[in-house]
Amino acid sequence: AGKRINVTKAKKPKFRVPLNGSYVVTATLKVADKSNAGNTEPGTTWFGHTAYGFGQGRCTDPVKPGQDLLQKFEVTLPGNANPKGATTDVEFYLDGEGQSFAWTVIWAGKAKK
Repeated sequence: AGKRINVTKAKKPKFRVPLNGSYVVTATLKVADKSNAGNTEPGTTWFGHTAYGFGQGRCTDPVKPGQDLLQKFEVTLPGNANPKGATTDVEFYLDGEGQSFAWTVIWAGKAKK
């Protein structure tokens, strides 16, 4: 078990991850009660992150208005990063909902045994 950081309560926190390590992002996002156009029918929404230096996203499974949406993904050192270490600024977002949060990862050192 690793350290837990609540990125919604901190302003763009920074944390270290060993070069051969990884970290897991778990986010619970609140879907609006209705769309900007007033739609209250179930549907999908787009979410994504920039953990690898570019936007990477996908549609969610169908969600209902007002539903809490749990998303989880694991991040390893980007393949194009300097093998001696890198700093990565990351944003996670739920498109159209105005929800996003960001953090900075410092990839350095060796994993603890």
